[in-house]
Amino acid sequence: EIRILCSSTNFCIQMFDYRTKQLIEQVLAGLTYGVNNSDMNISLVSWNLVSNLNSNTDSMPRFRTPNSTVILFERNSSFPVHLDDFFQSIFVAETEISINGTEIIDIRIVPLHHTIGSSEFVYGDGGIVTIGPVAVTKCNPYCRAADLEFTVGEYKYGRVEYDVTLRGKSRFVNKTISIIINHVNQPPDFVVSTSFAIWESYQLNTTLVENFVINITNGPPFPQRNEEHQSISFFIIQTAGADLFAPDSGPSIVIRNSTGTLNFTGLPYINGNATFAIFSKDDGGTEHGGSDTSLNYSFFIIFNPVNERPSFSLAVNEIRINETEISAAFIYHNIAVNISQGHNEPKQSLRFEINFLNFSSNFIDMISIQCYADQIEHTGGWSYCSNSSAFLDFRPVAYTSGFMTFEIVLIDDGGGISSYSAGSVLSIIIEPVNQPPTFRIQN
Repeated sequence: EIRILCSSTNFCIQMFDYRTKQLIEQVLAGLTYGVNNSDMNISLVSWNLVSNLNSNTDSMPRFRTPNSTVILFERNSSFPVHLDDFFQSIFVAETEISINGTEIIDIRIVPLHHTIGSSEFVYGDGGIVTIGPVAVTKCNPYCRAADLEFTVGEYKYGRVEYDVTLRGKSRFVNKTISIIINHVNQPPDFVVSTSFAIWESYQLNTTLVENFVINITNGPPFPQRNEEHQSISFFIIQTAGADLFAPDSGPSIVIRNSTGTLNFTGLPYINGNATFAIFSKDDGGTEHGGSDTSLNYSFFIIFNPVNERPSFSLAVNEIRINETEISAAFIYHNIAVNISQGHNEPKQSLRFEINFLNFSSNFIDMISIQCYADQIEHTGGWSYCSNSSAFLDFRPVAYTSGFMTFEIVLIDDGGGISSYSAGSVLSIIIEPVNQPPTFRIQN
């Protein structure tokens, strides 16, 4: 048994599917009969028309929206939305829809207020949604519907409420519909320099590189920035290269507005390069398919080598010997000790340079400082001591005494002014020895 509980025949009819509407129309025409329809599986036994179905006194417009709330998700570009038959069962009395013989049904949609985040705005839609005109379609004498069309703005989210008015010639009815665009977190982004070079240092060296990262965004780019309240953190991972940094002092980014300063502390006497991956992450989460992590970028940090001065020490600063009767080589072992090519430069070649500073007489034929034969390794005409000491070799002139003062400098093949060590002064003193007088008997 079907009971039709309404006061308007036309309004009741449009609540059913088309086949049922036909049956109701026939009933209202006085044809009461039973039907067994195998397609629809309908058994119509009797009609009990509770109210006056022939009454046409109710002329107020009516419509229904099966779902008065539309839920969508923010996107990175504007997109159109078309909802078929969003407005259904549209009814306007015949006396209300005809103007000069032309049928007119007018649906007007006016924004009431919109909400973004926790902020509510009383008027307008904040550019979140752009509603188009509503066109009413007529599918049969008792079926009218209208589609809802609108466009969601780029990177727009929030809740928008609209007042929908169905207006006849002199009467109208209002309903409220809501469109909710759920926020979808957009990944942060930035631009990073590809490399930074610094000179090797002799001590721990903290470096700050301003504007190493620029154009930091929390999500959508300008002017659609709607995630500026989010916090961003940078993550840097070394992917290749040498260990150049002090413990817990590797590269990091300090954010200042939309730029980032690179901060790191290099180890002393270290050179080489290292490769890093860098990405940023915000606190916006990944709900509704959002993303909180930027793309990965890479950069290099290069520590250019700086030649370190070689160094050594003299075991003594003065050597005294007696005047000799013959010119012969004199060896002073381990005169130079603690020989070093410089930090982190073990394969540099070395040579000693001896410069005369002062002398009372020229009593030395030859003088040099050399590595021991079993310690010398040759590289391109240079040599370096595989151990850390060297000997002095000089040859005094026979029957000559006096003093000579020398500056001894160690030189490496690294180039530049840093190739020379600090000079050390050595004095050689030959003490006079009284020689016996001589004579010769000729005959």
